Amino acid sequence: MRWIQDDGSVKVKVICSESEDSTLRIFFDIINHPSSITIRFIHYNGLGFDIPFLIVRAAHHGIEINNWNFKDLRRFSYKSHIDLMMFLCNWNNYNAVSMDIACRSFGIPSPKGGEVTGDTVAKAYEEGNIPAVEEYVMRDVEATHNLFEKLKGYII
Repeated sequence: MRWIQDDGSVKVKVICSESEDSTLRIFFDIINHPSSITIRFIHYNGLGFDIPFLIVRAAHHGIEINNWNFKDLRRFSYKSHIDLMMFLCNWNNYNAVSMDIACRSFGIPSPKGGEVTGDTVAKAYEEGNIPAVEEYVMRDVEATHNLFEKLKGYII
């Protein structure tokens, strides 16, 4: 996660605990915190995968989500979530491009290179290679942030 403060400063947190349950509990403690209630969540294909996945896994573990903005998955809205992929494809998945292609087309280094990739992240976690998993996650966060900076004037 990356938070951009009102003064422009940045806070970063990678959550990778010993189990899915504990990782999700830490994550949703942050999401449910009163200071997170009014923020917008920025992601790439988050509405198509990440956010619904997190909500379903929270339900599986019985983790309460009381931040209604996080659960607000309405299409065609940037009130709670800014899904950069949906912006780029005009909400038409048929026209969607990968994050790799989107980044390259805007001159942003692709987050998809490195020791760990999306295909190998589970294996790296199982092997206890947490630093490599964290590095993989932060490449995505950095690329998403850089892409948002290029696009934000056209979205908000």
